[in-house]
Amino acid sequence: MSDLFFWKQWPASYRNIYLTSLAVSTIGLVIYLIWFFTGNDAVIGWQTRSELQSLSLQLNSFSRSLFNFTVETPSYFITEQFVASLAKINTLAVYIYLAFLTGACLLVLSLITELPRLWYILGMGVFILLLASFKFDLLQVFGLRNNTVFIVSVAAYAGLSYYFHAFQTEISFQLRLASFTVLTVVLALLIIFFSRSAYPLITLAGNGIIIPVGISLVFIFMVSHEIEQGFLYLVTQSGGIGGKNSLLHFSLISLIYIINLGLLYARNAGFISWDFFYINPFYLLLISAAIGIWGYKKRNVLFDHIISFYPNGAFLYLALATVSLATIGYFFASGNDSMLEMIEDIIVFSHLAMGVSFFIYVFINFRSPMSQGLLVYKVVYQPRQYPFFIARGVALLIILAFFFRANMYPMYHAFSGYYNVIADTHTLQGEQVLAEQYYKLSIQYSFQNHKANYALASQARLQNDAPTAIFYLKQAQLKNPTAYTYGSLSNVYLEKGLFFDAIFNLQQGVQSFPRSGELYNNLALLYGRSNIADSAYIYHQLADKYVGVNAETSQTNRLAFWIKNNSLINTDSLLESSSASNSVPLQANRLLLSNMHGLKSSDFLKEFLPADSILSEETFAYLFNHVLNAHTPYDSTLANYLLGISKKDGNVAFSENLQFALACYEYYKNDRSKALELVANVSMSSNRAAYFSKIAGLWFLQQQAPKRAGEFFLQAIQAGDSSLAMKTNQAVAFSENGQWLNALASWQPLATSPDPSTRSLAKYMETISGALLSGQEEFVSKALDDRGKSLMVYFSRGVLLPDVALSITNPEYRVQTLVNLAEKCIAIDSVSFAATLLEKARETPNLSQTLQNRLHALDLQLLLATRAYPQVLSKAKSLSLNPEDADRSLLWQAQAFGQTNQPKEASRLYALALKRMPADTAVILEASRFFNTVRKKPDLAYSTLLEATLLNPYNPEIQKAYILQCLDMQLLSYAENAMSILQQIATDADYQSFLPVYEARKSSVEKILFEWK
Repeated sequence: MSDLFFWKQWPASYRNIYLTSLAVSTIGLVIYLIWFFTGNDAVIGWQTRSELQSLSLQLNSFSRSLFNFTVETPSYFITEQFVASLAKINTLAVYIYLAFLTGACLLVLSLITELPRLWYILGMGVFILLLASFKFDLLQVFGLRNNTVFIVSVAAYAGLSYYFHAFQTEISFQLRLASFTVLTVVLALLIIFFSRSAYPLITLAGNGIIIPVGISLVFIFMVSHEIEQGFLYLVTQSGGIGGKNSLLHFSLISLIYIINLGLLYARNAGFISWDFFYINPFYLLLISAAIGIWGYKKRNVLFDHIISFYPNGAFLYLALATVSLATIGYFFASGNDSMLEMIEDIIVFSHLAMGVSFFIYVFINFRSPMSQGLLVYKVVYQPRQYPFFIARGVALLIILAFFFRANMYPMYHAFSGYYNVIADTHTLQGEQVLAEQYYKLSIQYSFQNHKANYALASQARLQNDAPTAIFYLKQAQLKNPTAYTYGSLSNVYLEKGLFFDAIFNLQQGVQSFPRSGELYNNLALLYGRSNIADSAYIYHQLADKYVGVNAETSQTNRLAFWIKNNSLINTDSLLESSSASNSVPLQANRLLLSNMHGLKSSDFLKEFLPADSILSEETFAYLFNHVLNAHTPYDSTLANYLLGISKKDGNVAFSENLQFALACYEYYKNDRSKALELVANVSMSSNRAAYFSKIAGLWFLQQQAPKRAGEFFLQAIQAGDSSLAMKTNQAVAFSENGQWLNALASWQPLATSPDPSTRSLAKYMETISGALLSGQEEFVSKALDDRGKSLMVYFSRGVLLPDVALSITNPEYRVQTLVNLAEKCIAIDSVSFAATLLEKARETPNLSQTLQNRLHALDLQLLLATRAYPQVLSKAKSLSLNPEDADRSLLWQAQAFGQTNQPKEASRLYALALKRMPADTAVILEASRFFNTVRKKPDLAYSTLLEATLLNPYNPEIQKAYILQCLDMQLLSYAENAMSILQQIATDADYQSFLPVYEARKSSVEKILFEWK
């Protein structure tokens, strides 16, 4: 154990320094391993590029007779593509490397002052070369562009060193180390605070890389036989596995090791391409370096006359190991594959050459002692026939043979790697032109090196130079490709519109990197874009499997896939698997998927939205989809928030969509008059006027304001929507409003439409329009089939046509027609006939739920008409109703509460009914009557009627009520203005019949006003 923990025998002062140095070297080894496994991830990373996509989502549907209308809106989802970042400089790695290099140099400076003069001079010479390589003049310390700082540094270090070496030889090692540390700290502070370079320390590290690389190569060769020495120790130690057969065992183990190294060399040289387990050369170096801590102690007999192992030799070894591991680790962390390739070659060359030479050395010198089972490992560096330095020399000759056999490529790779380091330094300084030239120099020495090619491609991408970027990225893929090069190249192809090139490139990428979830993700998106759903699904599955820390991005895209390919088997489980995520794109897609399947969304999380309220595509999609969720309760705070952010300058791109979202929010959950006003305003100022006008028209049509709807349908047509559906909408609006001349003119061209469904309905309506214009409804109905008769009864507003309705035999048409006819009868107080029609409708078996719900609504209307108010209130809560009838039931319940002396509840329901049906004639008239007569609030009645006339200025009945309300409130000028409007919107007969009423009421008011005077 004393040999294993040899430092325990040392004095505490040296032991503590050694253990500290050993700990630092161990940390360096750990960092080496971290950067080894990190690789190019330290300088290139995956970023996500979001794309906002939309699909049409049905908000609701309604019908007018046999015409069905669907209100749809674009809803938004996010796809996220992985984009390889531009090449970046790993500044943290440079600082860590520089820290380890500085610590090792301080240790070496302290110990070489105790060496003999010749070796002291050589050691200081190497250190001065290191200082010269730093090129202090480039730092412009104090603005100096000459070698002043270098000369001062050399003088300071050399002077202090020589003082310790020649004059104060008795000073302790600790004091020497502290002195050099103080000097170095002072120099570093001067450089940091007085250099004109933006990154002075990084500039030093980059320029001074040559000496550390040289030290690393020396160290690699120095420890290249340590693994075989370890074998020797295992087979010859006391009680070990060898005994008298130790020579055989050593030979077998060594030959296996050498053969493996030979195969590794052959593979790297391109002689073989076998699928075989090869030892990673960088692992060999780590193992050799670790064993060398004890192996170097055994070699003390070879150089004890120069530097004894205790303590300076041990310190020197740790310093060399630290510099080597830190330097190689820095190359890993900076992605400098040229330099790493050179070092890998040197490791293989050295270990193979020294492995063969050391085996021969042991065989020649110790075959006899090993056959006798002696402890050869103790005297392995005390040969009798074949000196160790000759073994080293033979190994060097073999290494030179390998070097020239490789056409000196390791040297070219070293030059290439050096220029990569210098180019990185200039890149960090913002000197892109110089950086580009050094990267191109690097390519001249190793044209396939990944680092330089990727860096030049990054510069080309910044300059939007796609051809140049493609050239360098292809070159980067030739020898040391990464998933990043494939990802970056496919993105450049896509930017150039080369879709299939992007797919083929990603296919090659997943073949080379079958565990790259990012490449699978991008490939899935491309197949999804080309509508190859099965391939997209497979690649989404593979992305989920391999994407690792970017799992939320993969889940976001998987949800997007199912949104576009709406064929889910189990929506709930898919949504549940992503419920806990805080990813805004993922939650946006979850919301849309919930909306598509009518599911309740998760609670709204305002923390997902930016503090400054400036939306990104992701936050916009999340907010929009949340607002449209059918199960989201109305929240006035959210409504105000939507209105506020829609007016922010930073949200201009989303402004009209936010206002439309607010309109939808109000229309389906709160105040439809606000919604209609919002969508009308958006339609006038949007570049999507056709769409918003269509929505406004549909909503007004649903709210029983057909002429207002027709205005918006016309706007939509004028804005560019000349589709059959829009022309049909306009024709229906004319028909609903009783504008039969316009209706006939609209239906006639549709009757020759190529669409069979549109053509069929248009032919019916063309016939019906002509019949209504000529007053021959009943005569024409005899020639119509059940569908035509149903339409005739519905649109014959002045004639009931009960015989026509009862002649219909188709169950669906018959029930629907009887219900429509019964509602007309109730409107003219023909309640008993309405009840008869209801009974006949119920005779039809197997009614759909929709028709059953219509009959329930008719039940409530009959109960109201027969003044069965308590029954109205009880049945309204128990009967199932269609959505529109559920809104209308608010009016029926309000009337019932008003008639049962419950004004407070009636007021609440009237107010709610006005929000849900702001253009409904019955609601407005009944509510204003209630406010006038029961609540005694004429101002409230007036505002109700005024808002209704502003919302729908084409309703004569509401306009009449408004005129009378103005007269009752002695607003004569308002009444006169309203009369001029009524004259324009009412028929002559209707206007003339109302005129005496107006004049009489006006005279009465004028008389009262006159008496007051």
